[in-house]
Amino acid sequence: MTLLWWWPQYGDLIPQLLGWLSCVVTAYFMLETNTKFAILRTRTQMTAVLYLIMMAVCGFLHPVSNGTLCQLCLIIAFFCLLHTYQRFHTELHTFHAALALSIGSLFWPPLLWLMPVMLWCQGGYLRALDLRHFGAALGGYLLPYIAWSTGLAIRMYYAILTTSIVDQLSAQEYFQPLLQHAEGIIAPFHEPIIDLSPTLHDQLLSHPVECTALVVMGLIGMTGFIHYLRKSYDDKIQVRMYHYSYMTVQAVVAVWLVLQPHYFHQLFPLFIAASVPAAAHFIALTHTWLTNAWVVLGALALVTVAIINISLGFNV
Repeated sequence: MTLLWWWPQYGDLIPQLLGWLSCVVTAYFMLETNTKFAILRTRTQMTAVLYLIMMAVCGFLHPVSNGTLCQLCLIIAFFCLLHTYQRFHTELHTFHAALALSIGSLFWPPLLWLMPVMLWCQGGYLRALDLRHFGAALGGYLLPYIAWSTGLAIRMYYAILTTSIVDQLSAQEYFQPLLQHAEGIIAPFHEPIIDLSPTLHDQLLSHPVECTALVVMGLIGMTGFIHYLRKSYDDKIQVRMYHYSYMTVQAVVAVWLVLQPHYFHQLFPLFIAASVPAAAHFIALTHTWLTNAWVVLGALALVTVAIINISLGFNV
């Protein structure tokens, strides 16, 4: 998998290395999540392995980007959030989960809209949302922005004390980065929904690597989603709630990706991260000849994505 990471690319070394490190850390948290919460009821690390394979065959996800960093923050948020299942006084875990998602929104502002989804999962599935936990989550989401605003304010007052009146900038100019970030948060509501213009069709045809990866990962994710809805009764209630939380985020991100495909490079890594647990459950625990054949076809499809990446390359 590491060979696939370096083989198709001929770009700068630093983005590739940072992207590889981000992927490794994400896989580590997936491994720890499976070990801690028994996402799969067998002794297997299929979640981390499947994630590494998916990321390895998608060459356009190898350089570090806001999408891969948001993916890492989402997995860390899940790792912290699952600690709250039917437990009292887990405000610290809630705070850390919200903080991880908020830090991710610094790389891609619309990620903040997954906050209501995570709170729904915590309240509806994990049964661990009350006023204290809601306050902890709110504090975690606001902390990075409070720190950012404080830093900008200190910079403004320092500039006022050290520059002349003629050279001083307005307060709006000092806080311009934060204002632009706020505009980025609400940007999805000002952009088209399901853009069916000819330009979108041309863009899809001009990105065969991304389109192929989306189709393959979509089929694998949908297979895992449907399989778990059918076979969830075999797991304990606690494990079901964990999977339902992942699957809720998977469904939300999938709908978002369909409605606004121009966010592909930000949403696709999130879709992979949320799809892996259910897909790994299907691969590790399926036993019929038909499902085994489907697993083999899925593996061949992933190899095809890798070959297309190597032969055609990619454009980020």
